[in-house]
Amino acid sequence: MIFVKDVIFCVFAAFVSVALFSSVASSFLPIPGLSITRATSYQSIIARKSFDVDVSGLLDIEQSKGIASRALEEEELLRDNQDILEFIDERERNKAKKAIKKMQNKSRGSSGGGGFGSSSKAKKGDGIGSSSYNPKFDKDGFGAILIRDGVARVNNAMKESTASELKQYVDNLLQSAIQDEEAGLSSGNFARVLLPKSRWDLLLPFDSSSYAVMAAMEELLGENGSLNSILDSTVGKDGRLYELAALVSDKGSERQVIHPDIPFESEDSVTLVTCFVALQDIDDTMGPTVYLPGTNSAYHHEKLNGNRSDADEMLRNTQNKIATLNIGDCSVYNPASLHCGSANKSDRRRAIFYMTFWNPNKQYPGTSNNPGSLRTDIREKSLSLKSLRKEIADWKKMNKEQE
Repeated sequence: MIFVKDVIFCVFAAFVSVALFSSVASSFLPIPGLSITRATSYQSIIARKSFDVDVSGLLDIEQSKGIASRALEEEELLRDNQDILEFIDERERNKAKKAIKKMQNKSRGSSGGGGFGSSSKAKKGDGIGSSSYNPKFDKDGFGAILIRDGVARVNNAMKESTASELKQYVDNLLQSAIQDEEAGLSSGNFARVLLPKSRWDLLLPFDSSSYAVMAAMEELLGENGSLNSILDSTVGKDGRLYELAALVSDKGSERQVIHPDIPFESEDSVTLVTCFVALQDIDDTMGPTVYLPGTNSAYHHEKLNGNRSDADEMLRNTQNKIATLNIGDCSVYNPASLHCGSANKSDRRRAIFYMTFWNPNKQYPGTSNNPGSLRTDIREKSLSLKSLRKEIADWKKMNKEQE
C-alpha cells in the first residue's frame, strides 16, 4: 500500500532532482563523450493507474527539453551552408573510385600505414583512403562515394509499388504496436529513439509471412539488388544484419541534435553501413534526415563533443545536406558520420524503411543500452548478406511455385 506522505516525498524528491538536473544540463549540451543515437531515449511517460512517481521519466522530460532547444540552435548554425543531398553522376563516382584506389596503393607501400586516420592527431581534411573498401565489388561506384563523403544517394532503389505496399504494412503494424503499448502489453516491436514525441523506431520481421518486407529486401539485396554493390564493397558479403526497422515521424516530431549513431573509431574503415529507403516522397517540411558529409573524423567528433563554442564553429563551417527523397530512393550512410532527423512540420507521415549492416572485421558496436534496432529472434540468427540472399532466393522461389 502506498501512503500519501510517501507520495508527497517522492514528488518533492523528483522535482528537486529535475531542478538540479536542469541547472547542470543547460550548461553542457551536447554532453561531452555522449553519443546520442536513434536508440537513446525511447518511451514517453504512459499514464499510470497506480500512484507511483517516475523520477527517471521526469528527468527524461527535462533532458528532452534541453536537447530540443539545442537542436534549434544547431538548425540556425547549419542554415547558411545547407544544400540538397544529390545523386552523384557516374563520372564523379569513377573519379572517387580511382582516388581511393590510389590512396590504398600508397598506403600499402608506406610503413606509416597511410590513409586517413593513420595519424593519432587527425585534422580536418586528412586523406581519403579506406582499408574497408573493395573496389572489385563496387560496380556502380556508390561505395566509393560512401567512403569519401560518408553518405551516398541511390535513386530508384525500390519500386514505387513495392514502397507503397511496405508503407501500408508499416502503418498497420505501427497502429497495432501502439495499441499494445497503450494496453500495457509489451509488444517487443519498438526500439528506443531520440526525442520520441510523434516518432517511432519500429522493429520489422524477416520471415516468409511478411510479404511486404521480403519483397522490399528482394529488390534491395536479391540477385540484382540495387544495394548489392555498395554493401559488398564496404562491409563485404559476410557483413552481418545489425538493424531492420522502420523510422516513422508524424506532425509534431521534433528536430534531433546533430549526432553520430556510433562513436568515432577510424577514418580508414567502416564499421556499419545504414540504408534509408523513402516509403513516400519526402519534402523539406516532412523531417528529412540532415547529413554532414565528410564528418567521420576525429576532428569533427572531438569538436562536437568539446566545448560549445568549438562545436558551434565546426557546425557553422561544415556543409550539410538534407535528404529530400522521392519514393523508393535511398540514402546510404556511415553511422559514424554526423547527422540528425529534422522536425516534421507537415500534416503527412514520413516513413523510412532501413537496414544496417556490420562489418565483422570490426569490433561489434552493439551494447546493452544500444544493441541496434533488430528483433531478438533475428539477432540470434546472426544473418550475413550471403545468408540473407539465400533466404530471399528461397522465398522468391516458393512464391513462384505457389502462383
